[in-house]
Amino acid sequence: MAPEEPRIRAHFLSPVPRGRPTGARARGQGENRLCGDLVELFLAVEGQRVTALGYEAQGCSSVQATASLVCEELRGASLEQARGLDVTALVRASGGLPPAKAHAPRVVQRALAGALADHLSQCHP
Repeated sequence: MAPEEPRIRAHFLSPVPRGRPTGARARGQGENRLCGDLVELFLAVEGQRVTALGYEAQGCSSVQATASLVCEELRGASLEQARGLDVTALVRASGGLPPAKAHAPRVVQRALAGALADHLSQCHP
């Protein structure tokens, strides 16, 4: 069941392009072992700004729509904004998900945190 709010519904029906964007060097992964959802989030950064994001996801449409929404939200954002993003709040503000899909934002949040940590480790080995 897809949410009725136009923004999150759009990501269910027409997610941003999947895959690793050109220039993306950082990668993070989030998963929910109980249901088999897996998200990889790819991040390209120039200076202190996110220039491109992409994702690969296996699992429910809620996880895929959430990953798509995060990629759209953070394109052009500062690293500080990316670190401060509350994916659950973003999903709620964008129409929400059914209660049975409440795990989706947490899976994507872990992937985002991993990508940001990977970027930081490349800058400060």
